[in-house]
Amino acid sequence: MKLSSKQSNDLVLLALNHDIGKARIPSNILNKKDKLSHSEFEIVKRHTQFGADILMEYGYCLEICNVVKFHHENFDGSGYYGLKGKSIPMAARILRIADVYEALTTDRCYRRAYTREAALEIMVKEENLYDPEILELFIKKIYINSFNLQLCI
Repeated sequence: MKLSSKQSNDLVLLALNHDIGKARIPSNILNKKDKLSHSEFEIVKRHTQFGADILMEYGYCLEICNVVKFHHENFDGSGYYGLKGKSIPMAARILRIADVYEALTTDRCYRRAYTREAALEIMVKEENLYDPEILELFIKKIYINSFNLQLCI
């Protein structure tokens, strides 16, 4: 997969801002240690629309705003809005994988972080949720970088 310079720059911007809509979610819900109720989860899901709205308010184009809006879409159509496959913007498909990996490998208020290996194992078991080409590239990069890092140590 080859990205243009603009696509790469946009992806960096999006990676930094994809969850900006969480600023409009009450912190008692975002930081809850117990399982979210159905209504609480519905509130959390709105962060994608809130994020798109915030970026739109600051003059970002619809294409950028839609990536933020759709970054919780699953390749099999089971995401927040039901988009499926290539109808999900490519940058949103990339962010979906990076976002899940980051969520799994980071301590949360309700659980400890998974190791890189455990996180990738979980993601492979759920491979139907992700663009297969992007997931394959992501896994190769994670393992290659991990292996190279171990060689340096």
